[in-house]
Amino acid sequence: MRVRIILVVAAMLAASVASFGGWEEGVFAFQTEDYATAEAEFRVLVQQDPNGYRGHYMLGLTVQQLGRNEEAREHLLKAHGLNPSGLKVTIALARAYYDAGEYDKIGALLGSLEPVLLAPQDQSTVLQLRGMAREKAGDVNGALQDFTQLAAIQPDNAAVQYFYGAKAVAAGHLDAGILALEKAMQLDPQDPAKARMYALALIKRARAVGDDAAMKQDYLLAAAVAAKMAEAEPTHTNLMLQSSAELGAGEYTKAVETGKAAIAANPGDWLAHYYLGQAYSGGRQYAAAEEPLRASLERAGPEDQRLVWRQLGWIYEKQNRAAEAAEAYRHAEDESGAAATPEDIKADPADGEIEARKRRLIEMKREAEQIEQELKNLEGRPK
Repeated sequence: MRVRIILVVAAMLAASVASFGGWEEGVFAFQTEDYATAEAEFRVLVQQDPNGYRGHYMLGLTVQQLGRNEEAREHLLKAHGLNPSGLKVTIALARAYYDAGEYDKIGALLGSLEPVLLAPQDQSTVLQLRGMAREKAGDVNGALQDFTQLAAIQPDNAAVQYFYGAKAVAAGHLDAGILALEKAMQLDPQDPAKARMYALALIKRARAVGDDAAMKQDYLLAAAVAAKMAEAEPTHTNLMLQSSAELGAGEYTKAVETGKAAIAANPGDWLAHYYLGQAYSGGRQYAAAEEPLRASLERAGPEDQRLVWRQLGWIYEKQNRAAEAAEAYRHAEDESGAAATPEDIKADPADGEIEARKRRLIEMKREAEQIEQELKNLEGRPK
């Protein structure tokens, strides 16, 4: 995308620049990606017209393509000094600052620009660059303002809606972000990355909402999206996402079948076995839950084993197996569970599903952290 824009700019400059030796040859070489020839021609131009911004601008772009970013930045800074009001030069310098990690300089360079006064393509470029620079500099609110404007001016651009939606959700603006991600998925239904991000965002909101009905609705939507993904491509990752959403929605019968499929796709994953154990537990099939939980225990690391032991303690409670429950809780380092008496752990069949969902929300901190990481890991620019 960047190279295409540069070619357009080069053509525009070619039409307006005064006739100097090497200009047309340099532009042609640049357009045909013959950057070595372009560099030689633009160096001649800079020598002929050292105070002309166009030569420095094109030389900067050329050596940037050759990977010499520091030298490129010097020429673009020179071009900007000679033509500080030139938007194309300003944007090119901002890109160079971004590539160099000098985000504070982008804020000073683009901060005063009012995007609504710019041409549509320039609006998008300025908002993307400024927003990403603000985000990198820690100005989350300023970045989100830019990303919000970007999404508003490109409502039918799936990549932009996806980019904005993920950033909004990561910043805690769940409703707006989920709407944008849903739109991105509708605009580009064949892209599994957009569907996955939408499902993850729904799960994040389900965890945050206080209303049980709204929580279940989000989990059901996420489960439906994940089920379509798994149907199209039954990978372990897709099946685990489906299983997670089904567990959250309380769809335990479905979660059992999905959990079995996830284990078949990757038998070595402790979490897949744990999910199956949770599905059986939620459906009050406590005896059936023991086998997958034991299998999970064999595959999990020390920290995750404590989580599995805690779940084992709970299913033993539900079966009135007090001694085994206390032992499991000791392994889990759960003092309150280990100290429980047989009278404390009488099974109450009426609270099975409620307790299973409650424990799942409390215990799956690891999964929540994974969701946050995926949402925050979206880098680069919308294409």
